Amino acid sequence: MPDKPRLPWYRPRNITLAIVLLIVGLLAFVVIRALTARPGSAIDYASQLNELARTNQPGDITAPNRWDEFIAILNDYKAIEEQCDMRGTNSVGERLDFTFAYDTGTVDASAAPIVRADAIACLEAIRASDIYDRLDTFIVPGPAYFEAPPRTFLIMLLYPNLGDSRRLTQACIAEFHIAIDENRPDDALRAFRHTMSLARIASHQPLLIGYLLGNAELNLALRAAHEQALNNALTPDLARSLLEIVNGVSLVGPALGVGGEQTWMLDLIQRLHTDDGDGNGMFLLSEFRKMDFGTGMNTGVSTHPLVNSAGLFFPDKKTTTAKVLNFYEMLLDQAAMTPYARRNQTNLDQYVETSLGSRDILLRMVLPAIGSIIHQQDAFELQLDLTRIILALTIYRAEHGGYPDSLEALAPGYLAELPSDGFAPDGKYRYIKRKPTADDPREFILYSVGADFTDDAGKFVDNRDALRYNQSPMDFVLNPPATPSEPTPD
Repeated sequence: MPDKPRLPWYRPRNITLAIVLLIVGLLAFVVIRALTARPGSAIDYASQLNELARTNQPGDITAPNRWDEFIAILNDYKAIEEQCDMRGTNSVGERLDFTFAYDTGTVDASAAPIVRADAIACLEAIRASDIYDRLDTFIVPGPAYFEAPPRTFLIMLLYPNLGDSRRLTQACIAEFHIAIDENRPDDALRAFRHTMSLARIASHQPLLIGYLLGNAELNLALRAAHEQALNNALTPDLARSLLEIVNGVSLVGPALGVGGEQTWMLDLIQRLHTDDGDGNGMFLLSEFRKMDFGTGMNTGVSTHPLVNSAGLFFPDKKTTTAKVLNFYEMLLDQAAMTPYARRNQTNLDQYVETSLGSRDILLRMVLPAIGSIIHQQDAFELQLDLTRIILALTIYRAEHGGYPDSLEALAPGYLAELPSDGFAPDGKYRYIKRKPTADDPREFILYSVGADFTDDAGKFVDNRDALRYNQSPMDFVLNPPATPSEPTPD
């Protein structure tokens, strides 16, 4: 009997079974991979952050790290503030504010004596302590930085007490104003140096929060100096001393903070992806969900490892890392430019919107807040420049009985060279000498052309808006005209 012909293996039934088995196998692989996936932690980014901080400290970086001493000062300050009796201030619906010690224009006239008395009482308590004596030891630059414990998850890293640093800075600013009012120039100078020390320490921490806080504290000091200069309250000697201090200020720039943020971001990427041992890995949606970030994006997404199956549909670790490094490189490149030179560069906020896909959920969440650092740096540099100029004008006026006809008269006699306005096409700050009038007693107008890059003859609208990219005609005016509600300079 002849053999029955064998049917081909690829007949429909077998092909169907093979496809089913393949699908089941793939699903099993995906499920097992999802359930067994573990986040990477091979690189100790905390130690890298510490080394970044150490090598970028001012002064002798081999000197001992004095962070613990600094924190002890802040803790003692906080204890004093907590002991201050603020019942009077609280009774009128206000909170302790050291500006009330020298300016109560923001509160009702009936409340002014109450809030001023409480602020001064708290300042006296600080004076009675040794806090200012200990701050004296930080005037000379040296290492003072927070060290993260090895292998710390950097997203959990908090800088203890930096909020108290800002409060102590405000107390020092109050001491500066009060000392000038009471004709105590040495005490005013000491308070100004304390403020500069606090700002320097904060800005040399290796995350952007420290950079921003330090420059905000520096800005408080610069504003206090030029306010007193515009009020004609500075003696020539005090103005010279302040100018010497301000000339010695070198803005840290965002490189340290950005470098720290990049390290922070790489640590985050590491802990949200698996590690294949070759620098790559799968996105772990369950780990991302656990972090939440306070955005509400966790709605409907489980923390069960099974959701990691969806990681195949998100960019892998190498892709995400490359995008992050590219973003930070662009950020530092643009930070090194003047605002005018940067005017045609890709806006980093727009880059996030146009160059990141909908699946780049981590980067779209974290990166937008970082791009704005450049504009804040521009504002800090502008305030520093204009404070130098206003102090030089103050000294010139004291020596010559009036202000110069142009800023060129200040260099090199009072300034080694005139600061350059990064917003101006020609790099020059603007200065208009004028005759005071009853409506506008200013003897000059000192200004930057602002973010429209156009000289609008010192037109003042809003200084914050003047430094934003806009088309409205306005300048950044250091000494804007007084409004009816504001006292005019003496």
